Amino acid sequence: MLNEQLSHLSELAGVPVDQLRFVVCLLAAYPLAIIVRKFPSITAKHWLHICIGISIAQFVYGAGWLHSLLSSLITYALVCVLPPKHAPFVVFLVNMTYVAALHIHRMRVNYMGWSMDSTASQMLLLIKLTSFAFNYHDGVVASATAVKDGDSEHTKKMKQSRKQLAIPEIPSLLEFLGFVYCFT
Repeated sequence: MLNEQLSHLSELAGVPVDQLRFVVCLLAAYPLAIIVRKFPSITAKHWLHICIGISIAQFVYGAGWLHSLLSSLITYALVCVLPPKHAPFVVFLVNMTYVAALHIHRMRVNYMGWSMDSTASQMLLLIKLTSFAFNYHDGVVASATAVKDGDSEHTKKMKQSRKQLAIPEIPSLLEFLGFVYCFT
C-alpha cells in the first residue's frame, strides 16, 4: 500500500521513488526523535534507535542495510580482540576495503547508473566506526591524551579534545548498535 502511494507520488513529483523514500524517512526522523527523547530509560532508547534505524534502512535500502550490520559487528569484534594500539588502524583498513568492494560491485552491476543504495550510508558509517575505534584507543592508551612539557598550544588543545571524546571501556553490544543505528 505504501509502495503504491510512493510510486504515485513519485510520478506526480517527477522524483525517483528511491529518493522519495529517503526524503520521507528524513522527514519522519524529526517526530520519531521527539518520541524517543521522551523515554526515560537509556536501554529503551538504545533499543528504539536500533529498531527505528534498521527499519529506516530497510525501507530505504532493502536488504542493503545488512552491510551496515556486518561491518558494525566486524568492527566491534576487532575492537574487542585487537590491542587498542592497533585496533583503529585495522578497523579503518577493513571498513575501507569493504566500502571499496561495495563500490566495485556496484560499478560492475550498475555501471554509469544511479540509484539510492547503501554505499552512501556505508561511507558515512566508515567514518563513524573508525571514529569509534580511535575514541576507544584514546580512552585506553594513556599517551594519546597525555599533555607533555613542550607540547605546543595546538597539541595541548588537540589532546584535551581527544580526552573529552575518549571512550574508556568497550560499550555493550546494545550500546554500540544503538550508536550505530541512531537515526537522529
